[in-house]
Amino acid sequence: GMLAVAGLVVHGLVSLFFSSQLNLLQQRLTIRMNSALRGVVLHRCVVGQAPGLANGGSVALKAEDSAAPNVYNVLAFDVGPNIEIIWIVLGVWLFPFQFVSSLAVLFRQVAWAVLPGLAVILVVKSACAAMLVSDGVLRHWQYAAKDARLGCCAEAFGNIRSLHMLAWTGPFMGQVLTARSEELRLTRLRLWMQKMPAALDYSLGTMVTLATFGYFVLREGNTLQA
Repeated sequence: GMLAVAGLVVHGLVSLFFSSQLNLLQQRLTIRMNSALRGVVLHRCVVGQAPGLANGGSVALKAEDSAAPNVYNVLAFDVGPNIEIIWIVLGVWLFPFQFVSSLAVLFRQVAWAVLPGLAVILVVKSACAAMLVSDGVLRHWQYAAKDARLGCCAEAFGNIRSLHMLAWTGPFMGQVLTARSEELRLTRLRLWMQKMPAALDYSLGTMVTLATFGYFVLREGNTLQA
């Protein structure tokens, strides 16, 4: 028991050190790639070709742009999503190796009791995926409701004198409030769809452990020893 506890403590310390170093390396690579992409964009805007290309391989500028090339604010150029795609692809590439190795280690310890935990993971991740897709749909509806509210406001503000003369301010105010209430309703639904996947991911480890050990003890009749 003491050896197991000592091994667990050592494993936690090594994992903490490895995770911190890996996160630091990822942040440094992100900063370097971000700076490199912005430098390429700036060089392309000013010179007309990407750095490192030969003279024959440069892309010619248009006639109207050759005199004064358009140089926009490169500092505000958002290249973050392009870099995030790299980490997503890397995570997808590493997922089969991590999944198979973890499943093999768990199967050696608890045998077929690993299946209930795997089922819990599949159910929870499917629910998270459904809620994230619903968040995207609700985002579209929220923007549509916001456009409707702003359209009503613009129409009312553009004809405010006529509305006061004809005493139509009440109906227009009702339209604006109705559109606003619909927008707030969709905002609340989106907030719920965003927070629930985070809560499920936070408690997923505990649920998987309970399902695995519960099946291991109750169904297979094994005992847990410290």
